[in-house]
Amino acid sequence: MDSITNFLPLTDEVRAVKYKMRALVGDGQGNEVFLGLNREQSEWLIHYRQQYPMPIRGRGPSASERARYSDLYEKHNAARTFAP
Repeated sequence: MDSITNFLPLTDEVRAVKYKMRALVGDGQGNEVFLGLNREQSEWLIHYRQQYPMPIRGRGPSASERARYSDLYEKHNAARTFAP
């Protein structure tokens, strides 16, 4: 976490797990981000997961939100898969 000054809104416990999973990194500009994503995309994913922790009939995300989530999740996982 060296040189990160702008941390994502995560608890210390969640942050520790995400670093252990190699899911979080610094972006070189002082921002904590999900590997493979920029700051805005990382914050959007966190907000989405907080707003929709589990599917609830009638109160779920829109089709465009689900598509964006899927795209960002796949981009993040691809970056983790191919990270050294």
